[in-house]
Amino acid sequence: MSTPAKILFMDDEPTQTVVVNALSRLRDEGYEIDFFDTMSAAIDAYYQQYYDVFILDIDMHHRPDTAAGDGVKLLQRFVSLYNKTRVILFSGAGTVTHWFAAANAHCFGYVAKDEEGEAGSSVGVLLDKVRQAVELRDGIDPGLTVTRYPETGLIVCGDAALAEQAMAQLRSALPASFRLEHLQPDTFMESQADTGRYAFRVLIQPEFSTRQRQLAQIDRMMAGQPYPHSIVVCNAEDSNRLRKSILYVANAHPFRMIDLLGPKWLQELQQAVSAALLWHGRREIFEAESDALAGLTVSLPEGILDSWQDELPDDLQQELEHQLDELNAATDATGEYSA
Repeated sequence: MSTPAKILFMDDEPTQTVVVNALSRLRDEGYEIDFFDTMSAAIDAYYQQYYDVFILDIDMHHRPDTAAGDGVKLLQRFVSLYNKTRVILFSGAGTVTHWFAAANAHCFGYVAKDEEGEAGSSVGVLLDKVRQAVELRDGIDPGLTVTRYPETGLIVCGDAALAEQAMAQLRSALPASFRLEHLQPDTFMESQADTGRYAFRVLIQPEFSTRQRQLAQIDRMMAGQPYPHSIVVCNAEDSNRLRKSILYVANAHPFRMIDLLGPKWLQELQQAVSAALLWHGRREIFEAESDALAGLTVSLPEGILDSWQDELPDDLQQELEHQLDELNAATDATGEYSA
């Protein structure tokens, strides 16, 4: 029998009805909960013991604290220190901007709080997300898989002009041998093509609805990741009309979400595709800020670099060696890092 999952729950309003109900339901299901009402306390706890799942509020201004930022900032910190960290944001204050940032940091789930009913319908959604995260903990982890990506990328877009802009931007950065295919959304849904033939998939659509066909399109686009990773480009419009559909996209776990209304969306798409190729078939590793490393002690097995040379492609080996160099440089001064 597996040990009970341990959860770090952070919220600055511990008496809020939806928070009380969430804690009660989680404990009733047998989870061990450590509750913290400030970011600094949650950060300290992260460095002191292991948690299977993190549940974080976003707006933490109700309690005085020395730590700056919000729950999304903490999500980014935790995932940068360990890329298998499963974080669920549970908040009533989130905006579409938060959802984009959370998705791009590979948040495991984003649940919007509500106060409806005795337990609140959002508490049930939260429990489902926690169960999914714990099931992954107890399942077989395939670990790092080395794979060479095919030299073909897919653009799914119903607007020919937008599709051509994206393809022109990517052609300028990809090798000459790389092929780009463009499909209309309906054609993509009806096609039986093996998606394993693609190194990445990009869905460009200004707006999504919550109609079943639209949601099925999103689900199909995300299926099979990280073989290949999928990128969504859409309008980051924080309106009641679009919030529900954008939240659905964020919870579908795209590799990247890019704001089509942003002035540099094409450059951001190019960067996202480069990252998707680097991490094709793998979990992405983010660069941690120096302050995030302050309390971390890491010990690498002797000869680990030699094993990287034997098992990893040259591009990934170089990237990991570069990050290790930066880790050393960031922590040598404090003496907290040892290798």
